[in-house]
Amino acid sequence: MPHVLRHSFWRGNQGWTSDVIFEGDTLPAYDHFSSWEGPFSTNDLADNNPGPILCQTSFPFLNGKKLRQSYWRGWLKHEKGYTRDIDIESNGFPNFPNGSSSQDSWSGPWNLNSINDSDIDSAPMEAQSSVVIPNENVLIQTYWRGSQEYRRKLNIVASTGLPSKQDFEDPTTWMPGNNLFTLGTEYFAPILCQTTFLTPDGNTLREYYWQGWDNSPGSERGYCRDIDISDGLPGIVGPWKAMPLNLASLAMPVEAVGPLQSQTSFVLKDVTV
Repeated sequence: MPHVLRHSFWRGNQGWTSDVIFEGDTLPAYDHFSSWEGPFSTNDLADNNPGPILCQTSFPFLNGKKLRQSYWRGWLKHEKGYTRDIDIESNGFPNFPNGSSSQDSWSGPWNLNSINDSDIDSAPMEAQSSVVIPNENVLIQTYWRGSQEYRRKLNIVASTGLPSKQDFEDPTTWMPGNNLFTLGTEYFAPILCQTTFLTPDGNTLREYYWQGWDNSPGSERGYCRDIDISDGLPGIVGPWKAMPLNLASLAMPVEAVGPLQSQTSFVLKDVTV
């Protein structure tokens, strides 16, 4: 049965998704995007917070039976985070609620006390990503604030398919990762968004991130890399693609306007299409 690589972006507080169908364990080309659906409204989110979408992440867990979604929204020092778990149906696709049911499905709001931000209180929340590594039985998470990346690796509880609540809420689990000067792209614009996901065979991680300035259309640049994890988790390795993506390469509809706010991508395995 085929798989689907789902890309989701928020631009100008509107959501858009693209499903790329593929066979086997090799992911589609990093710059291949299919037809888009949207726009999706912020009315389906948790509350009437008028702030901009800051970042999002989605990842399948519990052997592909559920999908966890998280997002952050708001202005500096007033960021709020929300999370929900969605059932994945027998056809391989999530069963998303609509309208008021969608609003009620979110848990939160969370604040920034649960992440290690003691040194960057004045920095905005920029990006986040999450991915389950079944072969290692861990969840890898990242976030960016103030052009500094933080990463952590949490052990998964078998009964839930997720780390324990205690580990999730422990800010000491976060460790510094990359910053703008160690990414190697020689482009020092702020981080806009990031996503990480896994090939169906569990042997390759693909990472995307975007840089640019909110008030400078056309400044956005996206980068991608594939990391071989067939022999275990290596760390932060692998060259980024030399030719960056831009918003035109996404081939989004003309109605998709406004600054790039967030991206999340994940694989749905063995879908019925």
